[in-house]
Amino acid sequence: MTREADRWQAQYFHDEIHHEIELLNEQAAILHAALARYLQRGEHMQVRRIQQQLRLSAVERRKLTDMLAALDHRFLNNETTRPTSSPRHRTPSPLASLGLAPQRRAATAPTR
Repeated sequence: MTREADRWQAQYFHDEIHHEIELLNEQAAILHAALARYLQRGEHMQVRRIQQQLRLSAVERRKLTDMLAALDHRFLNNETTRPTSSPRHRTPSPLASLGLAPQRRAATAPTR
């Protein structure tokens, strides 16, 4: 009976954590849109402020995702231990459509 109660409680917290991750994703989308606006206007102080909020949001999302994975592993034994909205899987930045996203450098072989 205790094992079943643990699973029910774990499922409840799983759903709550997943909901929090969804809220953080919505907040990040709003922040990305604000960042694009401030970049277009050249408001550098606001850009830094929004970037800091995005970093904090990413850290929080990472913590929640790790809790979700640990919960799944310990109690729910799900095949998939990470939600599809994992912060490790980046979505394209809205800045890319403005041509403002940083370009990635291609890996080069070391020279001898």
